[in-house]
Amino acid sequence: MKPRDMAKLGYLVLKKGLWEDKQIASREWLDESMQHHVRNPRTFGSHPVDYGYLWWLLPADSVGTTQGEPADIYTAARALRSMDLRHSEI
Repeated sequence: MKPRDMAKLGYLVLKKGLWEDKQIASREWLDESMQHHVRNPRTFGSHPVDYGYLWWLLPADSVGTTQGEPADIYTAARALRSMDLRHSEI
């Protein structure tokens, strides 16, 4: 995947599946994919990390998040070759 394609994917997620005013990915699926489905299967450094559907959900601090709270950092690793998506609206 090229950096420009990764940026497009990040923008699509940020816009909750909208691309040029057309819904091309289900908003409900994107929201569900970024929920905490597996709690703390691993850590990155000293940070506890949860897992959604293909997304690692990381806190900005070392405390972690609780169920129902959005993560601060969303990362798709391996499947998309370590792409970081950072935003606070989802």
